[in-house]
Amino acid sequence: MALIYQFGIILVALVVLDTVKSFADLDDDLSPSNRTGRRLGDRLKKPSMNLNNCETQTGHTGSCMTRFTCMRNGGTVSGFCGTYGVCCETNVQCGKTSKLKRTLIQTPTTIPTKCTYVFEPYSPNVCQIKIEMEEFRLQQPQSVTTGANVGDSVECNDRLEINDITLCGNNDGQHLYVPFDVAGGTDANVNLIFNLPSRDPISRWRLIVTQLECPSAASRKGLLPFAKNTGFQDLRNIFSSQNNDLPLLAPRGCSQYFTERTGTFESFNYNGGAGPYMSNLNYAICFQRQVGDSAIEFTFTDFGLPNEGVNNGYDADCHSLIPTTGRSDDYLLIPGAVVTSTLGALQPTYFCGTSSKGTKAIYAAAGPFVIYFNSDEYSSPQDLGFKITFNIA
Repeated sequence: MALIYQFGIILVALVVLDTVKSFADLDDDLSPSNRTGRRLGDRLKKPSMNLNNCETQTGHTGSCMTRFTCMRNGGTVSGFCGTYGVCCETNVQCGKTSKLKRTLIQTPTTIPTKCTYVFEPYSPNVCQIKIEMEEFRLQQPQSVTTGANVGDSVECNDRLEINDITLCGNNDGQHLYVPFDVAGGTDANVNLIFNLPSRDPISRWRLIVTQLECPSAASRKGLLPFAKNTGFQDLRNIFSSQNNDLPLLAPRGCSQYFTERTGTFESFNYNGGAGPYMSNLNYAICFQRQVGDSAIEFTFTDFGLPNEGVNNGYDADCHSLIPTTGRSDDYLLIPGAVVTSTLGALQPTYFCGTSSKGTKAIYAAAGPFVIYFNSDEYSSPQDLGFKITFNIA
């Protein structure tokens, strides 16, 4: 009898499973505030989940959803995807607000002196925003002409401001994670502000902004009352967008996060090796560590930071234990790294100078794979940046 009872539970779960998944996927296409008044015809269709990318007819990135959902959210249909979906561009204009899961923002026809995009939470579970810079080109950093650091520092005249990060120059292909603590009540919205006083005609941007959700505390409420204490999860939550976002969520505090096993990353405004990177940057670059991963190998394809010492550009050459005015404090920090050099095996933590170019560093320490970049308020001709290949083993 007990066996028949358990079989009945499993059979019901399997039947409900497909139905719930269909409706969960549909719910992912719209924010909670937009879920009323949908047509029955759209309920019967099963679109791809909102986080599925697609390629538009113009070769750019769009979101795969139903035609009705795309039009309702002010998007533009540009091609087809999935079984029933269309590739949708949800383009938000300067000065407007978006509550969509994924939003496209791009250069307006006329370059303004200021362009602000406001992002309100797609749901109460939003905890991060991922900004993918398909295209990002603003005026290069300029030498400071007023104040105490005249000629000794650079600043972004035309710039993008997101919280405490300021970017300018060429950042095509870069990405950035921004915290958006909706549940904690600390973030009502996130603003992306383009300040463009020069209105330089080279200014171009095309950014994909995705709101990512963390699992809610109520994600294990029972859907099947007769299956209480059997370990079944609420099937509505199994397929919610919160759980779909899990592979994309960056560890807390990471400004950049790479989930690939191998790839290449660059400093902001690497600019083909010409730089310069921006002053006053301090951010963490993280890499997904899976069960069984033992190490990550970094190959310094290109590397150029100021070097205050006479050695190989490690540790004390890069970062002084005693803060000293006017001394460079630009470095890439790789904890527990092992480097093979002409001096033999070294174990530096701070990297600077140019001698690391062409070398490899192995990071096999316990814990997450994370490195840090810091730039001070000063600038020099050596502020070129880095291009590094990584491989996780």
